[in-house]
Amino acid sequence: MEPGTKRLTWDLHGNVSGIKCTEGPSSDLKAKHNLFCQFYVLPKCTRTNYTIKVAVVDGEPYSTWIEYPKQEGNPGAAAEGLACEVHDKDALTCRWAVGRAAPSDVQYYFYLEDTSSDQMWACPRYTMKEGKHIECRFDVSAFYNRRQDPFYRFWVTGTSHREAIPCSELFSNLRKIEKLIAPNISATCNTSLALLQWDMSSHLHRLFDYDLEIQQVNPSVL
Repeated sequence: MEPGTKRLTWDLHGNVSGIKCTEGPSSDLKAKHNLFCQFYVLPKCTRTNYTIKVAVVDGEPYSTWIEYPKQEGNPGAAAEGLACEVHDKDALTCRWAVGRAAPSDVQYYFYLEDTSSDQMWACPRYTMKEGKHIECRFDVSAFYNRRQDPFYRFWVTGTSHREAIPCSELFSNLRKIEKLIAPNISATCNTSLALLQWDMSSHLHRLFDYDLEIQQVNPSVL
């Protein structure tokens, strides 16, 4: 695997009719000129199986595989339970827990990466618990590009003077992890007409479906 070009390459001897690559459980990717497979996002933390399937002219097909990236350090020391959500329209919050086998001097650092451009942002505001970073908050407007709607890597690294700390990661675009806020609603009523209006606000979504439910309330409780 060549991290710089995101290419999986190999030495080839003999005539083949085709080569395909598989990343984990994903579907097959056809090799380019039978020389390499081009990937657009590579994991930094999650060890992934890459399988090369070779079809041979007048012969039996065969396959081989590698794992990438190589795991370093104690997996139990990595940040656990990494989860992110966009909320309150403008905020991105990511949370994680200290690894169960992490040394006492461990510290975690969060990064956000645009996988299409490799542009990266370090966490501007941490929340701490017992001296450890366990949450990061971003303002969405500080990095989000509405026109491109990129695919992001959410990435937690760790440091310790005692041992290497593996990283943790997850991938998503922001729309999939947005928790929409309730719409602002207003009503104007008279004896024959009720006019209800509402407004949704989101940097990420543009089209919405609405369900309107009207309930009768006992006037005595108003």
